[in-house]
Amino acid sequence: MTSIIKVDTIQTAAGGTPTASSLGISGVGKIGQIVQATLTTVTTSNSTSFATTNFSASITPTSTSSKILIQCSIHVNILNPTNDYAEGEYKIYRNGSSLDSTGRRIGGYAPLGNGGSQVRYTVYPSFTLLDSPALTSSVTYELYFRTVNNSNENNKLSDGSRPSSITLMEVLA
Repeated sequence: MTSIIKVDTIQTAAGGTPTASSLGISGVGKIGQIVQATLTTVTTSNSTSFATTNFSASITPTSTSSKILIQCSIHVNILNPTNDYAEGEYKIYRNGSSLDSTGRRIGGYAPLGNGGSQVRYTVYPSFTLLDSPALTSSVTYELYFRTVNNSNENNKLSDGSRPSSITLMEVLA
């Protein structure tokens, strides 16, 4: 069964014009708070399994219906001494559990450096996720990473002069 309500005007009990706030819809879709963390120290790994970067940000949603918009901008430098292709993979974890079934793979061919002994692939990717944690307690989002091809690769995040950042925005619902 479908119902339709049609009116010409809506008024408050006092006869005035209602606002979105007086109708209880003022906060929907607005950003409630923003939290940002910046990584300036070098973090490296040559693990082919996802490893913590200790690079995280925490936010406490004001409502269980809020969503968290996660924006991650990173500085990546991947070294591979054994071939001309270097590749890393990156995932966002919420409170220790992966939000992605697959991560974001970043890599490519690059000219061999150091007299032809290794490839260095440097890139500055950004990615965005929207999460529905359904919590009103502190939520921690952390970047994890791994090398893809072999354990000879060295995956480096940030380098001091080019920081990485995680920005969390609570979207009110």
